[in-house]
Amino acid sequence: MRSLFIISLPRSLSTLVFDQACLAINLHAPGWVSSGELLNPDRWFTGTQIPHGAAKFIPAEKQFQTEQLLSFLSDTVKSKGHCYKDVTQPFATSKWLINQQQKLAVIRIERPLTDIAYAMQAQGWRYPANAINNTEYHLDNFLNGLIIARNALRTVPAISVPFDDLIHDETTLATALQKLYPNNAINSIQYITPAFSEHTRQILSRRKHAEWLTLNARLSELENEA
Repeated sequence: MRSLFIISLPRSLSTLVFDQACLAINLHAPGWVSSGELLNPDRWFTGTQIPHGAAKFIPAEKQFQTEQLLSFLSDTVKSKGHCYKDVTQPFATSKWLINQQQKLAVIRIERPLTDIAYAMQAQGWRYPANAINNTEYHLDNFLNGLIIARNALRTVPAISVPFDDLIHDETTLATALQKLYPNNAINSIQYITPAFSEHTRQILSRRKHAEWLTLNARLSELENEA
């Protein structure tokens, strides 16, 4: 069975999808990293702490670092029976996956960019601005970084799974997996509990907040300018 690679931007339920997919089709998760997130050393079980965290959203223009990431993926990813994901290196990952169409199955989770921007700002995660290849942080750099990262991920041939469908209907993931693995039985997928539904309600309520609406308006302006 082809290995599965899950791609998304941060804060898009990628860990939940990873865990559920592994159980649903009996895929192996790499034992040396949490949630199969290969390109994020912050997730490696090495006991080594990286000051201020590993570099993320490395732009394609940084060719040497990008080639290192591509080489790492080629050396590490097994084409059969495993599951992987990435949310921190969208440019290298998308470039690599485009050339793996026959070897790997791919799921792409699509969450509204404003949701992602809001959630990342709340966490203090500013690294999407790295994609602009600018040393100074600015909100527009951060938002533009998210836009071009999303666009890069959309170049990868994949089954697209909307975030809003995932949070309301467990069959969304089962349907996506069945399309990718038509000859395999899909084990039961269950994750929508009362606690999950309450958390979802809180997440969706953010879309009425003034900060969310301001971010949404600015993202729309930046996309129209592109």
